Amino acid sequence: MELAEVVARMEIHQALMRFCRGVDRGDADLICSAYFPEARDQHGAFEGTAAELAAMLIPDMDASNMVGQHMITNILCEFDDEHHARVESYYFVLHPEQSGIIWTGGRYLDEFECRDGEWKIAARKVLIDWSKAAEEMPPWALAGTLPQGHRHQKDPSASFFSTPLT
Repeated sequence: MELAEVVARMEIHQALMRFCRGVDRGDADLICSAYFPEARDQHGAFEGTAAELAAMLIPDMDASNMVGQHMITNILCEFDDEHHARVESYYFVLHPEQSGIIWTGGRYLDEFECRDGEWKIAARKVLIDWSKAAEEMPPWALAGTLPQGHRHQKDPSASFFSTPLT
């Protein structure tokens, strides 16, 4: 594997992580940073740009007043050339709802492109492999003693990433 491919894989991974963090923290700019502006996302019944996806997702997720989690696991990158890659990423999502938690597993099929030195999503199709509503469980005993995650700037990670370490 050449150094350029290693760097491309790392940049693709970072774009995937920005998307997940953007959705979970309610950050439209971070969601959009993973895509080129005209990129199309087929996300279930939704099809549109990243900005349109963020405009739909964020208010919907904010309404629940709970924090979800999007996790990327297996990532397979197939490079067509130095500017185009087909990427399959497995995702695992926990969506808190008023009635309980919905667990979902599936895959993102992404067409990544490198333009002006930046790897971003040019097209995405979301596949769902399974979904399940969780049974009611008692809260974890330590949950009440740990800082709680939130959406937007209220989350502790907002100041963590905006304040220099030194």
